[in-house]
Amino acid sequence: MYLNRYRPAAMAAAIVFLVVVSTSRAETLLRWKFTAGETQYYAISQDTVQRMEVGEQTIKTSNNMLMDLRWHIYEVAADGTTRLTQTFDRVRLRIQGPAFDFAYDSREKKPQDGPLAAMAGMFNSLIGAKFQLKMTPRGEVVEQKIPRELIEELKKLPTPAAAFSEDDLKQLGNMTIGLAVFPEKPVETGQSWSIKRDLKLPGFGLQAVEMKFTYLGKESLAGKPLEKIGYQTQVALDLSKLLANTGMKLEPAESLIKGEIWFDAAAGQLRHVKMTQAMDLQGKLGEQDYKQQVRTTMQMRRTSKTDEAETEKDKEDQTDETEAEKQPAARS
Repeated sequence: MYLNRYRPAAMAAAIVFLVVVSTSRAETLLRWKFTAGETQYYAISQDTVQRMEVGEQTIKTSNNMLMDLRWHIYEVAADGTTRLTQTFDRVRLRIQGPAFDFAYDSREKKPQDGPLAAMAGMFNSLIGAKFQLKMTPRGEVVEQKIPRELIEELKKLPTPAAAFSEDDLKQLGNMTIGLAVFPEKPVETGQSWSIKRDLKLPGFGLQAVEMKFTYLGKESLAGKPLEKIGYQTQVALDLSKLLANTGMKLEPAESLIKGEIWFDAAAGQLRHVKMTQAMDLQGKLGEQDYKQQVRTTMQMRRTSKTDEAETEKDKEDQTDETEAEKQPAARS
């Protein structure tokens, strides 16, 4: 009788415990969501600092780049698979070193000379070009079309811009819209998943890369509750082929990329990305010791509208995108 009297209370306590535990381990389904006809705008900033030591000499350079881009959604299938165009609207670049300070702005469209000439030509060709992509709700880019006219324009430019291949251009799609790839099932805080991808790096060939994601739970950003996701990947670099016959020999190295992604799971949209990249190289330049340290910070954030996205461009995006699909293009 004494035990029976407390059995209901014990059962109630057990139920409450299970409810609390299951709530604390709530799972979240991460999926991209788009609406046909909408346009999303993003701004990317990338800051790189390089420090090179050649013998007794130290050289420090910096590279600051700003990019405005937009995604126009023109088709969303019943299963959520989305077709969209990615367009770069504006690029600003500044490169500084001990004896130089170069600046470029695609909006100014003025002739460039010196080291920026080829790079300016490449960006001028890139502005306004429509990259067509097909993406699953998990964030997998399963198809890309590069405008054929863009590829032909780049071939006419001086090196290194002329060396940009179709595969190199496709990396731009993976660098932006392919940043966040989600697992099949819902995740709980602390859970990790990995995505393997073949990455083609100029001078290095095809590299197998494993991207590791970790769901870190909810975090408010600018007063809005978002899903925070950790990111990390390492790329092994063997520079021997790239540096053949240059007089420089560098030891194999690794590039470590890590950062955080803030995703709005309710809206199915990317809000903010912050990543850092570190790479240290050492070896010989002729008979002298050589060391190079590279540190890069990249941020990508959702904006209301890019500077270059004028009304006429918006009207252009609202035209029938199926016509664009009929044009010759490079497929992935």
